[in-house]
Amino acid sequence: MRTSAKTHGFTLALLDVEIIAVVALTAAAALIRFAYLARQSFWYDEVVTVSLVAKPLRGMFAALPSSESAPPLYSVAAWVWARLFGTSEFGLRALSALAGSLTIPVAYAAVKSLVARRTAFIVAALASVSPVLVWYSQEARAYALLLLLTALSFLFFVRAFAAPSTSIVAWWALWSSLALCTHYFAGFVIAAETLALLLRHRRRLSVLVATGVITTVGVALLPLVLRQTHNPQTLWIHSSGLRYRG
Repeated sequence: MRTSAKTHGFTLALLDVEIIAVVALTAAAALIRFAYLARQSFWYDEVVTVSLVAKPLRGMFAALPSSESAPPLYSVAAWVWARLFGTSEFGLRALSALAGSLTIPVAYAAVKSLVARRTAFIVAALASVSPVLVWYSQEARAYALLLLLTALSFLFFVRAFAAPSTSIVAWWALWSSLALCTHYFAGFVIAAETLALLLRHRRRLSVLVATGVITTVGVALLPLVLRQTHNPQTLWIHSSGLRYRG
């Protein structure tokens, strides 16, 4: 009985240390990302974001096909965010900084579901100080939100792959759909996750329904994709090969 109590107490203590460590890494990531948000003025792509969120919501949607080469979710989130925090460099970029900071505990949870806790800590620590992740977390663009939603999609994919309960698969479908509505490149990750789930759990109704939902979202975005293909501001993308696109 005493041994069981000691084991339980040790487990709780370890859990407390784990939570504190992840919170500390997330706080450090937030400090790094928020500290210098207003140091530089907006660059060209961010100016596009500012001009879009300054419009009425209907006007923003009307301008999206000729202004952006991405789906509308980030623009909608930024539009709402701007009404609360303004369109200054700090105010508008804070949305990406928040998304980038929240990615740290999600990355930890995802890696912990796959490998040892120590490895998850290392990944979370590297993500918190990664120059590339910090850079995109300080831009008023869709990339930090894309990373957060893709990380959430991957987290629930890992859990669904191991035990595809209806609720877990539903969460995977939700985050995957939101990621796809943030940036088209999320489709590369989601397609791989979908294929893996179908190969492993092809007879699970929940997996089939979730795949149908994500596919429906992708099909619904096709008209916008076709309109954005003729966007003159994105012609430079067509002139560069796929392997050179960052």
